Amino acid sequence: MAALEVRSELPGVWSAVEVTVEGEGRSDKHAVDIVVPEGSEWLIVALTGTGPAGFLAPPTQAEFALVDAQGNHHSESFQRAAGGQLTAVVRDPPPGRWTITLFYGETGSADMNVGVLSRALPTKMQKFGRWMRCTSCKLGLKAAIIALLAHLLPLIAAGLGVQQALMKLATAGAKVLTAALGALGLTVEALGKVLEPLKDYVDDPIDSIMERLCSMVGLCAS
Repeated sequence: MAALEVRSELPGVWSAVEVTVEGEGRSDKHAVDIVVPEGSEWLIVALTGTGPAGFLAPPTQAEFALVDAQGNHHSESFQRAAGGQLTAVVRDPPPGRWTITLFYGETGSADMNVGVLSRALPTKMQKFGRWMRCTSCKLGLKAAIIALLAHLLPLIAAGLGVQQALMKLATAGAKVLTAALGALGLTVEALGKVLEPLKDYVDDPIDSIMERLCSMVGLCAS
């Protein structure tokens, strides 16, 4: 397997792509095109290690380039988490076809999650989320949650409480936090209450964490 790509879309709410790459003895690249509709609020990319708990680890010999429909690079949106994961968050991304090119080395391996989220996401999910397939819902929100956890969990590991860690991100103006709050339709305080019990499950697969989170927020009936 050189590159495996999975896509999910809910028109007017989100578009999402998940890519896994393995170097297999040669350097290569994999380009992902994703359309950003008018009125999109966030474009989020999270590059991490591979596997169910790969979001806790850095990618291996892998980087990405983020280019909008006009050919502009958005490297200013990149931020390296303390654990080595690489995230990018663009607010009010210009509409059109964006390209995220994932470059990886001979022994490279990485998971890349991309999400384009609409301003209508929280309202639509509260209305229709209970009738959606869990797989689709998880993939739509995955980039935003992984990006947040990549920057939040090291603060908690350093001794801060969940609420303290969130407030530190908020004070720093971290877009990973603002994007997650917007996607879930929560305040910082409310998100802290949701994440407090989840800190005991951070070693679980990311899909299990997503299921717990969506259920606690009320986005699904599980």
